[in-house]
Amino acid sequence: MRIAIPAVGTKSDLFSYLALAVGLQRAGHRVVVGSHPLMAEMVQSYDLPFHPIGPNVDVGRDLTRIRETSGSWLAAHLAATRRLITAMEQASPDVLELCRQADLVIVPHTFAGRAEVDILNKPFVTVTMQEQLIPAFNPEHGELERFADRLGAAAINRLVAEPHNRLRRKLNLPPLKGGVDSLLSARLNLVPISSILVPPNPNWESQHRVVGYWQLAEPFEWSPPSELQVFLLANDPVNAISLGPLFKNSPQGLKTARLVIEAARQAGVFAVVQGWEDIFDQLDLPETMLAVTGVPNNWLLPRVRMVLHNGGFGSTAAGLRAGIPAVVMPHRTDSPVWAQRLADVGVAPDPIPANRRTPDALAEAIITALRSGEMHQRAALLGEQVRLEAGVRRAVQLIEEVMS
Repeated sequence: MRIAIPAVGTKSDLFSYLALAVGLQRAGHRVVVGSHPLMAEMVQSYDLPFHPIGPNVDVGRDLTRIRETSGSWLAAHLAATRRLITAMEQASPDVLELCRQADLVIVPHTFAGRAEVDILNKPFVTVTMQEQLIPAFNPEHGELERFADRLGAAAINRLVAEPHNRLRRKLNLPPLKGGVDSLLSARLNLVPISSILVPPNPNWESQHRVVGYWQLAEPFEWSPPSELQVFLLANDPVNAISLGPLFKNSPQGLKTARLVIEAARQAGVFAVVQGWEDIFDQLDLPETMLAVTGVPNNWLLPRVRMVLHNGGFGSTAAGLRAGIPAVVMPHRTDSPVWAQRLADVGVAPDPIPANRRTPDALAEAIITALRSGEMHQRAALLGEQVRLEAGVRRAVQLIEEVMS
């Protein structure tokens, strides 16, 4: 089967789709991954065919800048959606070319390619990384609860479905009239999240399937830097700080980085730091911290004691899979949701609100995560369960079933 995956979005978004693509390719399918030209090397490092789509832009950096400069969550979400829609509009001719020869299109959670499959009349499967987008009618709800459900659905449709309908109009397609539900595949909608954090909702329709996280191994020719291996061997235990887009070269990024450095100093920990590439030359890192670039979380996190991350989808998955506690510094979009769920399942302290985020408070959270035997036992148990879910294998099986 010839399968196309038009992955318009951020670098961290792409990791999950590469894992799925590798799994489909190993099952004997011909998979082509489309993404922004700057992603070519990453895709090809997994021996996957690459198709460039759209201009050579770093959507992740654009979205980070939007979140940092927007005054509220709603303003940030609207601006980020506009940026993604613009990227999809620019990429549309290339996405059409990518999908034209495919027998199946995997439409990612950004809905890139959703309009094009209608133009080409192609079978498609969708992916959802926010289960809140999946309609769920609860027959046990009373009148007031049903009214609240309708209000919630209307808000989601306004935030998600309407921008895509504006894109469809520009492509001379009729608008979809079922809200977000009409964007999702009626054949199969994959939810690549662990059922530990998102149990399947009994009120979902049958095509919505929670399959578990999609784990991506290291690139075929990748090996860890020697200085990292020496640091890990010489200092035990070592922790990881992986905050990604929080650390942009800006006054706020520098302020947050310095807060983290001071908190780590107060907690007395050794740490490997990722995501600070833009501000390395402006920071005075102590000898207890090693800055690295390009080290896969799936390699690093099983080798450390605890991880401090930003609550992003990929970081949450990698930390859970590694079976280690987390301290989460959520920013906007969905990261506060994942931060709270990690706390709810007992593998992280309660997240610290941004307005109460001080070196003292962060150091206390780090010490709690390091010293809590209960938290470590819980993380180890859940990590084993997450690894057993085999999300890629289950997704490949479901795709083959619906296309047989």
